Amino acid sequence: MITVKQHNRKLRVYGTPAERKKIRDGLALMRKYGWDRYLPNICVIKALNAVSHTSGPYVKGTCVEINVEPADLVDDVETALTISHESIHAAEIAKDGIDALELEDELRAHKETKQLVEEAMGKEDRPSHMGRLVEELVQQDSYIATYKKKKYAQEMES
Repeated sequence: MITVKQHNRKLRVYGTPAERKKIRDGLALMRKYGWDRYLPNICVIKALNAVSHTSGPYVKGTCVEINVEPADLVDDVETALTISHESIHAAEIAKDGIDALELEDELRAHKETKQLVEEAMGKEDRPSHMGRLVEELVQQDSYIATYKKKKYAQEMES
């Protein structure tokens, strides 16, 4: 049960039984790492054969849906990090509505996601999970570099 502004709402998870289990395992890992602070902004998590993203309505004050792609359901670290990253966007959408979908917001979300990974590394003692966190840290650095380049290119055009 997730509390959203004094209302209890059950977070719904859709997909095959195996996909739902992977999502729930990811949610459990999120709680362990403390990555669950933005979960109240999410109503539904769906496993879909599409790129992981938030899905509308993009209206200030509402909760949003997260779609998780098969590649992000490979292990609980990947799943937890994907849901965490998308929940950062969900929190921004709940606060700012459609205005939270700018390039700068994506860059900020990846920086925060990187910070989450760094914090989790201090809490993890399993070698396999630590290895995955290191991989994710490198991937976040790559995303940040890409979005910085896009932001620079956007600024040069205007």
